[in-house]
Amino acid sequence: MKFIYILGLEHSGSTLTNHLLSRLPDSIGIGEATQFFSPKHMKYYMNRWGEYDDVRVCSCLKDWSDCDFWSELEPINGLSSNIDIKGKYRQLFNYVIKKYSNDAVVVDSSKSLQTISMLCEQAEFFGLRDADIHIVFAVKDPREFAMSVIRKNQKKSLLSILRAFNWWYSTNQKIFDYCLERKHMVTISCYSELCNQPLEFLELVTKNANINHDVIDLTKNNSKSHIAMGNKNFVLRNSDVIRYDDEWRSVWQIHLIAFVHFSARKLYQKLRTK
Repeated sequence: MKFIYILGLEHSGSTLTNHLLSRLPDSIGIGEATQFFSPKHMKYYMNRWGEYDDVRVCSCLKDWSDCDFWSELEPINGLSSNIDIKGKYRQLFNYVIKKYSNDAVVVDSSKSLQTISMLCEQAEFFGLRDADIHIVFAVKDPREFAMSVIRKNQKKSLLSILRAFNWWYSTNQKIFDYCLERKHMVTISCYSELCNQPLEFLELVTKNANINHDVIDLTKNNSKSHIAMGNKNFVLRNSDVIRYDDEWRSVWQIHLIAFVHFSARKLYQKLRTK
C-alpha cells in the first residue's frame, strides 16, 4: 500500500490537492483523517456545525454511516471511540488493504506535522516501509494565504495581515525543516501552480512517489474521494472547479506587508525552486 500525506498550513489548498490525487488509479482520498479520529476535534466540529444538514456528509454525498468507505470505520471516529490515534491509523490501513488490496494508494490531507512524524517514525508498526510513504507539502504564496485569512476573519488591518504573514512563515519554516530531513519522499505543491497546471502536478507526484498509472484524464470526474473532514464548500459544491483566486492583488495592505516581510518572501522563493 502507498500512503500520500498532505502536510501544510490551513488555507493552503489541501482539500483540492486531496481531491486531485484521488483521481489517480487505485487511490482513495480520505480527507483529514487525524481530525476525524480525534474526540476533541469532533466534539468541537459537531458543536460548531451540528445544526447544518451536511455536517455528516462525505464527499461521495452519503452520510458517514452509509458511505462505502467510512461506514465500517465509524466505530473508531472521534465521536465513537477514544482509542489512541496510533491504533486508529493501524485499523485504517488494515481496513484499506483488506477492502481494496495492497495496491491501494491512500491520500490523507490531515496536514499535521505531529501525525506524519509519528507515522514515519513507526512505519513498521503500520505495515509500511519508508518507500511507501510520500509527503506532499501544500503551500500558498504568503500573499494568497493572507487573503484567505482576511476572508475568514473579516479583518484587513495591517496588524492582522502582519500576523498572517508571521503565522505563514513560522509554520512553513518548521514544515520545510522537517521536509529537508526527508527530501527523498517529499513533493512541494505551490497552490498557484497546482491550480494552473494540475496535470503536471499529478505527473510529478506519481513520479516522485513511484506510482504506476495510465494516462490521467482530468476532463473526467473519476475521483474516488471519501473526504469526511475538509472544505465542505469545495467537496460538496465546487469539486469540479479549479480556479486560481488572485483577489489579493487588489489589497494594498497585503503588498505593503509582503514588501517589508523579507523572511516570508525568501522562504517562499526557496519553496518554489525546490
